[in-house]
Amino acid sequence: MKDEWISVKERLPEVMDFKVLLCDKDGEVFQGYLSQIGTWHCMRYMGVVKYTNIEFWQPLPSPPNQGH
Repeated sequence: MKDEWISVKERLPEVMDFKVLLCDKDGEVFQGYLSQIGTWHCMRYMGVVKYTNIEFWQPLPSPPNQGH
């Protein structure tokens, strides 16, 4: 996977489409999505959590080729 982060100031991802998200506050990386009302939802060990400080995103990587 290329390490090509896209700024949310440059372009937003499609709504409800899971992406890799980078939180600016502490550099944490999550899997999450942008909701229909414009809020960010990130997958955490305790479930889905809303975040307000997402700065960058990128597509999820493709699954590995298992050779089946």
